[in-house]
Amino acid sequence: MTATPAATAAPNSPRQAGMSALARVVLVLALLLALAAAAAAGVAWRQVYLLQKQVAKQVADVGLQSRDTGTLARLASEQSREASAKVALLDARVVQLDAQRAQVESVLQGLSRAKDDNLLVDVDSVVQMGLQQTQLTGSVQPLLAALVSSEKRLEHATQPRLVALQLAMAQDIEQLRKTSVSDVAMLATRIDNVLRQIDSLPLQSDMVPLPTASGKAHVAKRLPADAPWWQQWWGSVSDTALGLVRVRSIASRDAALLPPDQGFLVRENLKLRLLNARMALMSRQSDLARGDVEQVLQQLQGQFQADSPLVESARKQLQEVHSNIHSAELPQIRGTLEALSAANAAASVAGN
Repeated sequence: MTATPAATAAPNSPRQAGMSALARVVLVLALLLALAAAAAAGVAWRQVYLLQKQVAKQVADVGLQSRDTGTLARLASEQSREASAKVALLDARVVQLDAQRAQVESVLQGLSRAKDDNLLVDVDSVVQMGLQQTQLTGSVQPLLAALVSSEKRLEHATQPRLVALQLAMAQDIEQLRKTSVSDVAMLATRIDNVLRQIDSLPLQSDMVPLPTASGKAHVAKRLPADAPWWQQWWGSVSDTALGLVRVRSIASRDAALLPPDQGFLVRENLKLRLLNARMALMSRQSDLARGDVEQVLQQLQGQFQADSPLVESARKQLQEVHSNIHSAELPQIRGTLEALSAANAAASVAGN
C-alpha cells in the first residue's frame, strides 16, 4: 500500500518537465518581445524628442524673426512718419518759394517794364534831338547817328512793342544812308575858309612876286651854302632880274587895268557873294547858293591870278562846295515817329 503513490508520481514527471520548459521559452519570448517593444518605444520617443526640439527651435526662430519684423515695421513706421513730416515741411517750403518767386517775378517784370519805359523815353529824346540838329544843320548825319545808337540800345529790350520800333528804325536808317543831302556844316566851313583868304588873294592887276605854297618868292636857282662868293652874287643878281620881269596871260583887259582902289571893292563884292551863298545854304535854297558859288568862281578866274597857289586853293574849295550842293529835301522818318507814338501809347496803357 505504501508503494502505490510513488508508482503513481513517476509516470507524471516527464510531462511536468516538458511544460516547465515550454513556459520558460514563452517567458523568454515574452521578455524578448518586451525588450524589442521597449527599444522601439525608446527610438520612437527619441525621434519625437528630436522632432519636438527641432519644432521648438523653429518656433523660437520664427519668434525672433517675428520680433525682428516687428522692430523693422516700427522703424519703417517711424521713418514713414518722419518722411511724411519732411514732405509736409518741404511742401510748405515749396509753397513759400513759389510765393517768393511770384513776388520776385513781379518785381523783375516791374523793373524790366520801368527799364524799357526809361529806354523808350531816352530813345525818344535822342531821336528828337537828332531830328532838330538835322533841321538846323541841313545834314542827315546827326539824325543817322541818333537812329543807329538808338537801334543798338533797343537790341537788348524785352518788350514786344519795342521790336516794332527797332524794325522801323532799321528801315529809316537804310533810307537815310541812301539819301543824298548837302552837308551844310561842311560846306559852310569851306566857304568860311575862302572868306578868310579873300584879302590875301592876288588880283590880276597886282604886280607883286608870285608867292609859292611856302609863302616865299620864287627863285630861279638855289645854290648850296658852300658855293663860291661869285656864284652866290650872280645867283642873287639873276633872281633880282627875273623878279623884275614877269610874263603871264590875262584873259580880261579890264582885270589888268583895274585901279588899285577898285581892288577893295572887288574883294568886298566877292565876300558878299560868298556870304549870300552861305545864307542860301542855311535857308535850304540850294539853287541860289549854287548860283552865287558859280559867280564867285568866275570872278576868281577872271580877276585874280590863276597861277597863284592861294587862288588855286580857294577855287578847289569852292568847286567842292559847288559839287556837294544838293537840292534834295531832308528825309522824313515817319516810320520811326509813328512807332515811337505807338510805343508811348502802349506804355501809358500798361502803366495804368
